[in-house]
Parts: sequence; C-alpha cells; structure tokens
Amino acid sequence: LTCYCIIVGGKRWSWGRKERKACCDISYRQRVPSITNNVVGWLRIFFSLLGLDAGEKPGFPKFIKPSDPGVQKAARFAVERFNNCTNDLFLFKELHIDKAMVQLVKGLKYMIDMHISRTICKKNEHYNLDSCDFQTDRTLQQTFNCYTEVWVISWLQKTEVLVLQCQ
Repeated sequence: LTCYCIIVGGKRWSWGRKERKACCDISYRQRVPSITNNVVGWLRIFFSLLGLDAGEKPGFPKFIKPSDPGVQKAARFAVERFNNCTNDLFLFKELHIDKAMVQLVKGLKYMIDMHISRTICKKNEHYNLDSCDFQTDRTLQQTFNCYTEVWVISWLQKTEVLVLQCQ
C-alpha cells in the first residue's frame, strides 16, 4: 500500500498504488509513510523524479570549463572594468583563467579566478583588447591574480561586476 501524497500550493499530487482520490484523502494521509510528511523527504522525491543527482543541488555553484564562451565574456567584462578603474597607462587583459564556476541566480553569476597582465596598448588610444599583445619589456611587465564575480542577466541585456579583487 505504498502511496505518496504531497500538497503544494493547495494542489494535491499523488502517486503510488492507491487511486488518486483515496491517496490524497485527509484520513488516508495519516497512514502515508513518514518520508512524505517532511519537507526533505518530498524534496528528495521531487528531485529524483526530475532526474537530478542527490549531489547536484539546484541553484548551487558548479564548476565550468574556463574555455566556456560565457566565462570568456564575463572575464573580459571584468578586465574592462579593471582597466576603467586603474590609473595605469597601459591596458590589461586576461592572461589565463585558472578556474571558473557558474550559479543560476536570476541570470548567471560567474565566479572566476584568473591572471591578468599588462599589454603594450595604451589606455588613451582605442584598442580592441584581442589585438593587444602582452608587454615584452621586463620593466613594464605586470601580472595580477584576480577573483571576480560577474552577474549576467541576458534577457535584460545587463552585466554587472559584483566583486573584483586583484593582487
């Protein structure tokens, strides 16, 4: 007599061997296994029905390849913010992305560890960073290790740097 009944937003959802009406009958709910009587239990059932692994939690950050186009765009956006906030004569660009994570939060939040390095392009001239080579003059070379969080809300065409720490 396995029968599961969950009430969400006033609607009754049931599955099991009993007929739906009997399964969600208030008097019958007293006899439903205790796993459905607590939130954790019914969430486990719900996510298992969706095919999600128990270790994979919705909304939690997950690792993503540094080569992912979204990561690349977020990293470039953060570097452009860095360039706008510094008094350096030269532009910086991303040298290497060490690791990246993404989290689904009303858009995508990228969390990126990267190295940025000074280029030969001067700030007062307008350059595309892709065409800027890194400094070759040892006295002008400078590299920073940076952590950034970039929030991308594509449907609003909004990108925001939440955190940018370089040392």
